[in-house]
Amino acid sequence: MDVLFATDVAGEGVNLQDANLVINYDLHWNPLRLIQRIGRVDRLGSGHDDIYALNFLPETELEEELGIVDRVESRVQEISSVLGEDGEILSPEDNVNRSYMEDIYAEEDIEKVEDDVNEIIGSDDLIGPASSLQDLKQEYPDLLSWLDDRDGIRSAMEWDREYDGVVIVYRQGDYTTPYLVTFPSEGGQELATQEKDTIVETITCPVDEPVASVDAETFDSRYERAVQVARTEFGDDMGKRRQFQREARQGASIDRDYVVDELGEVASSVENTDQQQTLAQFQDIVETVSADQILDEFRDLRNEEVTGEELVTAVREIISRYNLQEKYEERQEWAEEQEEPPHVVAGMYLKGEE
Repeated sequence: MDVLFATDVAGEGVNLQDANLVINYDLHWNPLRLIQRIGRVDRLGSGHDDIYALNFLPETELEEELGIVDRVESRVQEISSVLGEDGEILSPEDNVNRSYMEDIYAEEDIEKVEDDVNEIIGSDDLIGPASSLQDLKQEYPDLLSWLDDRDGIRSAMEWDREYDGVVIVYRQGDYTTPYLVTFPSEGGQELATQEKDTIVETITCPVDEPVASVDAETFDSRYERAVQVARTEFGDDMGKRRQFQREARQGASIDRDYVVDELGEVASSVENTDQQQTLAQFQDIVETVSADQILDEFRDLRNEEVTGEELVTAVREIISRYNLQEKYEERQEWAEEQEEPPHVVAGMYLKGEE
């Protein structure tokens, strides 16, 4: 029996159809990545009738702390309605979505699939920082409660560089992101990174880590310069985010437009105000959809020339199945939250080695 021991990089970009057993030595929290691994073995041209996938799972006490298996199982259940049976890593059922599976197996457009899935069911936080925060909540519940009531916290710690740096955390609405600005010995300042996992790893320290001693004038000067750099980058990030939101809502789709127009026709034929409001909201929800899986269903409605109450029933079922009502409300809340001005919620001065 040929075996592939899979990690995040094992066999990446390589067809391994000679094997018929995939052993996931680590359990990736994203089921799409697990499917991609299996797809390197389960390919056309394989001489095997059956392909097996075995998973190493964390030992019981570790799983209770991290909840990795629960996290993956929950995620798998969420995406099963989008991907179908190949999405059911642990217990196959439902029908396969061939267009998505072909993209994943070919490794040509995995990011597009992830974007579509995340639009329907939402995305996940970084697993590392999320686990660290969970540990803090369990060990120091009072500390987290204290932090919840505060904004604009500033502190300082030492780090193993020959120059200083400042981490600035910006927030607007539900969007929070950190920036690491460094101050090279030759002068000036530069944005070193805004990768969340890198920054979290950089500033992670014991709870009893002593506060570094920094000259007050130096602290204030470099902190303000770091804020200026972060503010510029944050503005660019929010601009890109809003552009993505607009494109997601306005992307061309004759199938989506067909459904919106037909809902309008039904709304114009009814006199009940509540029904009109419901249909108007259905139109708003449909107009925000850009995920290929849902657009395919709209295409079926157009091709079959579904109209009237039959179309309303079909749209109501699609909205329910993909949880689009909740997603729509979240978008509305997000839009309202963006009225809040961007502001700094925390800063960490990183004092270099003297």
